[in-house]
Amino acid sequence: STLSSSSAASDVYKRQEERYFSPHQSFIVNRSMIIGMDKKKKQLLLKEGYSCPISRSNIKRAKKLIEEQNLEFSA
Repeated sequence: STLSSSSAASDVYKRQEERYFSPHQSFIVNRSMIIGMDKKKKQLLLKEGYSCPISRSNIKRAKKLIEEQNLEFSA
């Protein structure tokens, strides 16, 4: 699944951090599902029309991830 929220999901994230990204305390996202970032709304844009919030403390990490993967920013 694209989005998960549980302690089990948190355990998976810790073991496989290179495959997943946690943009917000309540979200863990498979990096392969990320297609961009909406800077204005502070959201990650995901495949199939999904999106999820990015916490203020994770904005820099999210921007770095988007740049590293050569993905799109929208204003």
